[in-house]
Amino acid sequence: MQLDQKEIKLFKDFIKATAGIQIQNNDRLVKAVSIRAEKQGFFKPYNYFKYLKYHPLGSVELRNLLTLITINESSFFRNENQYEALRKMVLPCLFKNKKKESSRKRGVSVWSAGCSSGEEPYSIAIEILENPEYPKSCEVEILGTDVDKSMLKEAKKATYNKWRLRNVDKVRLQKYFNKEGKFFRLKPKVRDLCSFDYHNLIDEVYPQSFFGKWDIIFCKNVFIYFNIDTIRNVLDRFAQIIRDDGFLFLGHSESIYKVSDKFKPVKCGSTFIYKRDREKKEKPEEPRKRLKVRHVHTEKTEPVEENTEKIYRQSYEEYIKEHYIKAGKYIEKYLEKENDMKGNLLASKIFFEQNKMDRALDYAHKTIEKGYLNPLGYFVAGIINLNKENYPEAEKYLKKALYLKKNFALAHFRLAELYENKTNYNKAILEYRNAIMSFGELIDEEPVELAGGFTVKTMSELSESKMKRLQSLSN
Repeated sequence: MQLDQKEIKLFKDFIKATAGIQIQNNDRLVKAVSIRAEKQGFFKPYNYFKYLKYHPLGSVELRNLLTLITINESSFFRNENQYEALRKMVLPCLFKNKKKESSRKRGVSVWSAGCSSGEEPYSIAIEILENPEYPKSCEVEILGTDVDKSMLKEAKKATYNKWRLRNVDKVRLQKYFNKEGKFFRLKPKVRDLCSFDYHNLIDEVYPQSFFGKWDIIFCKNVFIYFNIDTIRNVLDRFAQIIRDDGFLFLGHSESIYKVSDKFKPVKCGSTFIYKRDREKKEKPEEPRKRLKVRHVHTEKTEPVEENTEKIYRQSYEEYIKEHYIKAGKYIEKYLEKENDMKGNLLASKIFFEQNKMDRALDYAHKTIEKGYLNPLGYFVAGIINLNKENYPEAEKYLKKALYLKKNFALAHFRLAELYENKTNYNKAILEYRNAIMSFGELIDEEPVELAGGFTVKTMSELSESKMKRLQSLSN
């Protein structure tokens, strides 16, 4: 898709006015608009622009567009929480295990998939060099791959402007970089640890580590380009080429719960990373256990025909087994005959899990209409509006859910996140505290529905971590 200068200016002005982002790279803007417009079925830039500006779901699509525009707008040590996890937990654990291995296996291997212009691999190299547990005799292999060959050229040059180095302090800047005019170039001791090559994650053949299997794989903000089946295939391949105790880093907003069981989430401070689940490799795959889902039925319903109820049960069974496409087909068939509260509620959850937020919100509203005392309908509407950053509506629905169910732990947690986003830290602290108390009434190892697969214990610990961080900011 081609954009003329007037159309480029139209998009740039709109994005600056609505998101406060000044876009300087026109090529990146054109590429992002082309990808998202075609995915939405638009073949003319102006029609896509009108969708962004006037459609009720335009704000959701704008976030997807901005993600693509800024995806390569990388910097060193981006997302400090993840580098802190690498620094304090992953690398010390890795180096400790390496010391026990034979010399031929003692090398450390890291693959940065989707490395853009190289900031991530080089940041990892610096973290390794600075880690006090790093055995100097240990060889290091860091591979950066990307589908954009122009980005790989930039990575090999290892030369960056001040903006890309905004998270690098003066000590590191002097230690690892040489100033060249207005730019800074990495010194050989960092550059020599990293290599770069073209690779597309869609390809059948994946790169192998020189030492056998990868210790760590970084694949951040890449899955936005893929559908669920492709993501599942990529994760299956990662599982084949990563060590049994290897670590996987994804983007901070990416979750692979209900997509793959090859990796399990591990909480590290205020963030989550993933670790290869050895049990899933060594044991034959068993049918997944059913989640304990509590439904609140508050209206009397007339008996329905047996075959109709059977369709509902089929949809629910597929939902429990995480087969959301099949579940969606069954529930739509059910709703054609029985457009009741429980059907709409299940539909809202199914389409939420499919990331079809407009449909999920529509069914949530119908749930509210047909069962106004059901807190789950309000909760689903609340978190969808929260994802769309429609804070007034999100707050209204989440508060209604909590009015109907005071110990609704996840509703407290999401309301706390809302207040945190609005920098109302006192209210956020209060809601995180309420979430901790409510999670305390549940079983630790039970998954929390609509929480990305995390358990009660994990969500409680995350609530406590977030609360303490906000308390330190408030003092």
